[in-house]
Amino acid sequence: MAITILIFDYKKAEQNFFKKNKLDDYDIHFFEESLNENTVNNLPDKLLEETTVISVYLTSEINDNVLKKFPNLMVLSTRSAGYEHINIQECCNKRI
Repeated sequence: MAITILIFDYKKAEQNFFKKNKLDDYDIHFFEESLNENTVNNLPDKLLEETTVISVYLTSEINDNVLKKFPNLMVLSTRSAGYEHINIQECCNKRI
């Protein structure tokens, strides 16, 4: 079973890396927009259910309303030096 990864607000070089290096054990989805309450509501339920890893940039807003949409989320990665856009306490509460 593949690990489902969602990558938000990506750069072309990041997408090219994953396309060039075939990672058969991963089901990777790229989104041009940032992750927030609006964009999470537009994701299909099946994708929300299957996602275990999310990668975001500092333009995303990760709060409790976003986190509760991903029942199986295990890893949240930010591709930025800061992490003020992520509710760390809620991540800890959900063991992310």
